[in-house]
Amino acid sequence: MAVAGDRLRLWLYGRQRWLVPAVLAALTLVWLSAGRGFISSNDGSHVALARALALRHETNIAPDLGLTLGIDRARRGGVDLSDRPPGTAFAALPAVWLGAALDELLWARTTDRGALIRRPAARRFAETYVARADKLNVTTPLARYQGTALMIDLHAALLGMLGLAVVARWLGESGVATGVRVIVVLTLGLATLWGPYSTTLFSHVTSGTAWVVMAYALATPAPSLRRLALAGFAGCWAVSADYLLAVPIVLHAVLSVPPRKWIWVVLGALPIAAATLAYHQVAFGSPLSIGYDHQVVFEFARARSTTFTGDGLRGLWTYLGFGHGAGLAAQSPIVFV
Repeated sequence: MAVAGDRLRLWLYGRQRWLVPAVLAALTLVWLSAGRGFISSNDGSHVALARALALRHETNIAPDLGLTLGIDRARRGGVDLSDRPPGTAFAALPAVWLGAALDELLWARTTDRGALIRRPAARRFAETYVARADKLNVTTPLARYQGTALMIDLHAALLGMLGLAVVARWLGESGVATGVRVIVVLTLGLATLWGPYSTTLFSHVTSGTAWVVMAYALATPAPSLRRLALAGFAGCWAVSADYLLAVPIVLHAVLSVPPRKWIWVVLGALPIAAATLAYHQVAFGSPLSIGYDHQVVFEFARARSTTFTGDGLRGLWTYLGFGHGAGLAAQSPIVFV
């Protein structure tokens, strides 16, 4: 029995290297199975922008305006635009391009069978899409986005897996035991909002994964020039996906990198910065003009000063999770603890 036990332990030890990848693969399958395609005007607006860029090489989202549900959209000079930061759409371009190729195939099979091949959206999104179709002059049935919805779900799940894979690698290089790394990965993937956000095209996992990559690149006393450039590239992508991250991302870089090496971080950031500023110029007429400046529905969003007004204490109370069923204690208690 002792010999058999020793053999079992040796067998398990020899396969520990596969344990974290197996857990990551399992989480990806869980997120993919939980995906419902389009769930809100937020992810719909990101997809509309990605389709405009990938399929038509323009910023006009009019052909897919219905995906915004008429909410998360901007308008300038009579042209319909997404009000979302472009970094999330940039990351999703390959998935959207492949999804568009699948759309017609799945639509043809749907018409032959008389039933959906892949559910393109959550029930409430689908109901709202139909209800607002006439108002938005939408003529494209939601069922024609089945391939796009499938590839977006896959993209979100893979992006979430990438972020956790970087975390696991970082911990491994820091000497953390395999079992602990598995617990960390499972906790982040199943007990925090990382999991739900890995099922749809919101900006959170795009920016979160990019920031994790930046942090990993700088997590050494003397990062190489390659790692510095990677940190700049990833950090800038995080900001391109979520403008507010400019403050902590810049602070992170400034406090982590000696001043004489800042130039390498800046050089790494240049490609994404150039793409983002060029998008702003084409879409909104200025590199510093953003989608919120031209928001159609929410007047408060058009002025930077009114975006952050309100009761700060009430906001903090909600953020911590004690009001409106939102916030850390309500939605991610392990993070709150």
